[in-house]
Amino acid sequence: MRTLVNYNQERIDDLERSGDRLHTMGIAQTVECQIDDLDFSESAKKVMRLCCSQMYVILQQAFFLEDELARTRASLRDEKRLNLALEIDNKDLQTKYAQQCKEIRSFKRSINELMEK
Repeated sequence: MRTLVNYNQERIDDLERSGDRLHTMGIAQTVECQIDDLDFSESAKKVMRLCCSQMYVILQQAFFLEDELARTRASLRDEKRLNLALEIDNKDLQTKYAQQCKEIRSFKRSINELMEK
């Protein structure tokens, strides 16, 4: 997936992303406050207000999507931890099963030897 914002490092942290979102929100608010002072037609001002409101919606969606992504990552991490614990339990049970099968074969051999005598 192509990144929309080029950063100097490969991964950015949550604080930097939040800061970028707040900065963008501030720019949108600044632009929105200055719309009435511009020498544009009313239709152009209306379009600019619409752009600002859409930017607010996009930024809020980005916040909620990032929050949902964090919850999904935490859920996935918990699921991986549980899966690892179950795999370890499964290995232990397989080892125990193999050991019991070995004992059963040994008992059968002993019983057969006793029956032949």
